[in-house]
Amino acid sequence: AEHVFGCVLCCPGCFSLFRGSAVMDDNVLKMYTTPPTEARHYIQFEQGEDRWLCTLMLQQGHRIDYCAGSDALTFAPETFNEFFNQRRRWSPSTLANMMDLLASWRDTVRINDNISRPYMLYQFVLMASTIIAPSTVILMITGSYHSVFKLSIFESYLLSLLPVVIYLAICLTMKSDIQILAAAVITALYAVIMMIATVGTVISIVTENFGSPNVVFLTGLTTIFLIAGILHPQEFFCLVYGALYFMVVPSTFILLTIFYLCNLNNVSWGTRETPKKLTKEEEEEQERVNEDKKKKKESKSFLNRLGITNLIRDLRDLIKNFLGSRATIEKVSASCQTDENNCLARTVSRNSRNSVQSKDTSMNMNVEDVVPPGRE
Repeated sequence: AEHVFGCVLCCPGCFSLFRGSAVMDDNVLKMYTTPPTEARHYIQFEQGEDRWLCTLMLQQGHRIDYCAGSDALTFAPETFNEFFNQRRRWSPSTLANMMDLLASWRDTVRINDNISRPYMLYQFVLMASTIIAPSTVILMITGSYHSVFKLSIFESYLLSLLPVVIYLAICLTMKSDIQILAAAVITALYAVIMMIATVGTVISIVTENFGSPNVVFLTGLTTIFLIAGILHPQEFFCLVYGALYFMVVPSTFILLTIFYLCNLNNVSWGTRETPKKLTKEEEEEQERVNEDKKKKKESKSFLNRLGITNLIRDLRDLIKNFLGSRATIEKVSASCQTDENNCLARTVSRNSRNSVQSKDTSMNMNVEDVVPPGRE
């Protein structure tokens, strides 16, 4: 769509080929290598570096094309964890670069002949639809509850909001791994809900008019993908996986949005990262931090509130001190005994040397006292 209406806004690094003159143009490479200094920079510069480079080239008047006849292979997320971590990095950077491009739309339209005002309006509508997509899905689920379970609109709305509020609380209080685990569980729950939504949509099509939000959403979604499949016959059978995509629509539009908004402070790459090898000082610091966390966790336990934990800790320290003192006394005694043996050995050796010297002296004196005959 971007290639047809204007030009492509993002070329992933593994699928891209840029002219050297375009990359070396003014305010492209120099701006691209600018170190981040603000919070927005870390999201726009570091999290989506390929889109950031493309945005700079578009603002300088260059065109980015899509080549439909090319094939490229790369690594893609294969697990739920990898997918969420990748989207946690991509989604905020996409919005940041889109806002940057829309903020400079006058200059971009004037400099770049391939970007028109209707194309910028299309990008604005696309960004606005991305922002309101979570609420749209919630309203769709609300309508399904109302059609299938015959609940009131208010009750259906509260029921559809319950998983969202629970996951929001988890993302604001728990670690990233727990957030992803909770998202996987709620995604399975939403798959069942989407089956209910499908039944509700069918009921709406039969009993209500075509202007129902559920009917408009499902019909529009099906029509768009069906037309895309017809225009690309080689990839037509990829539509078979459309049922799975439909089941995880709430996860990708609601849970994923909450996840990346609550983790904007995390600017790590998220995928294809290897554990950093810690130095000896860093390992000692990590052990100290873990010990502090362990003590802090123990301080909140029920036994500690009763004072039992402190009593056990004091008794353990007392036993350690007693055993340590006893070991020290035994070590000192062994050292003293060793010193006494060494002193005794040195005394015996000294006495032996003195005895030998005395014997030699007496022998010399006896030799001197003997006078040969005729020399008296």
